[in-house]
Amino acid sequence: MLLLYLAISTYLYSTVHSSTFDENAWRKILKAHNDFRSKISKGDFVSKSEKLPPATNMNRLRWNSQYGDVASKRAERHSEDCELVHHSGHYTENIWQGGVTNPAEEGLAAIAAFAGEFQKGVWDLKWSPDMGHAANMARGDLESVGCGYTRCTKDGFELSIVLCLYYPPAGEPAYKKGQTCSECSDGFSCEKKIGLCLDRNATEIDTRGEDTSGSPSMSMLFLVIWTISMI
Repeated sequence: MLLLYLAISTYLYSTVHSSTFDENAWRKILKAHNDFRSKISKGDFVSKSEKLPPATNMNRLRWNSQYGDVASKRAERHSEDCELVHHSGHYTENIWQGGVTNPAEEGLAAIAAFAGEFQKGVWDLKWSPDMGHAANMARGDLESVGCGYTRCTKDGFELSIVLCLYYPPAGEPAYKKGQTCSECSDGFSCEKKIGLCLDRNATEIDTRGEDTSGSPSMSMLFLVIWTISMI
């Protein structure tokens, strides 16, 4: 019975202990991403002292629930050490640390901080370490985003860590400059009001992306319980 209790406790901790954004929060975070991308695509975003060129292929992002789960589990790894370190792997990842307010506001603060990196200088549409988070958000070929968060304590202060993952995980480092959304990908069409390319046939929530976070599945839990019961 002790083994059974430990198996269930471990499973519940790994699935419930991670911090996922509720619908109200993720909708605000998603809107902040798309507002940022819309400004760039229409040529209205000012990077330090000059406007960035408009984009021909900037997609409107959807929320990726799969990536949101992975991001939550990745963020939770920082709940004890409170260190702001990027993870290895094939994901395109942004990570932020700041003060605690509420999850939605923390998510918006993270997006503002990422976008603010473009104020460090004039961006040449190439990825660079000092503007990497902003460049990740400005990739034209992105289709969806998922974010998670955790809380931690450092030097006596409670902090929030927000982590976002972007789909697809690998692609062009920036966007194509030219007439706003004039080169949308196949299956996408231009929404002129916001200047972004929309996938008209897509569902509101994106579920693509492999979960490589390493957390046990429900089927694994049943397998563990069955194995213990046979002992």
